[in-house]
Amino acid sequence: MSDINQQVILAAFQAAGPQPAPGPAPDDKSFDPVTEWKQKVRRLIREFTIALGDSSAEQKTITSVSGPNTKVFRSTIVRVSLEKSSKRAIISLKGRPTEQNPSGEEQVRTERTDNVDGMSMARLARSLKGHDVTLWVEIEQMAKDPNKKVRILRHLEDNGVAETEGAD
Repeated sequence: MSDINQQVILAAFQAAGPQPAPGPAPDDKSFDPVTEWKQKVRRLIREFTIALGDSSAEQKTITSVSGPNTKVFRSTIVRVSLEKSSKRAIISLKGRPTEQNPSGEEQVRTERTDNVDGMSMARLARSLKGHDVTLWVEIEQMAKDPNKKVRILRHLEDNGVAETEGAD
């Protein structure tokens, strides 16, 4: 048995909690407690194994915040608005002016707000308006036009209320 298989099995046992004492099924629609617990362990093994696959949502999440197309930087959230055509939140930022961006102003987008990830990120960004934040932004090619790229906000950390507009 491989090390990863052993780790998955042990993680499933730990996540399932202690094995219950043997006893009768609580009703006609259930198995006895030990059988229910063993089924829970097997379900967790399947879920963990799937999560470790290259195409899993969990692996994609890791890539979205640590992959080669991800930038991490600090800025201040100035405004959060909804772009009706794409159903994405547009987050306006004010950061330190640079040679490439003399105004220090830029925008990033969330995932679509009609899914839980996009809505959650939009709500978080809205709650942090006026705060200095660290952003993890992934550069993606647009589906309709591969020559265009968009900046998708993948993660956000609050560094407190911004002391001055355009904090570094």
